[in-house]
Amino acid sequence: MAKKEKQSLKDETDNNQSDAESELGSQSKILVTSIKELIELKATCVDTGMSYADRVAMREQEIASLKKALCIFGAFAEYGPDGLADAC
Repeated sequence: MAKKEKQSLKDETDNNQSDAESELGSQSKILVTSIKELIELKATCVDTGMSYADRVAMREQEIASLKKALCIFGAFAEYGPDGLADAC
């Protein structure tokens, strides 16, 4: 009886170990893929070759362009396609 119980516990432990090993393998693959993607994105996002001042200037230019577009859309909504095109 004790031998059957020990064998049952051993089989259960072996199954748990094999499940854990397969899960570890799949998670390791995901981790490796994520790290590779992170390295690829770092070159694009962080190492842009632009100085801080250049990035600030581009951001301010984009904000100004967006404000102008908002003004144009507001004038269009208020006056229609023929009115106040030069207001912005």
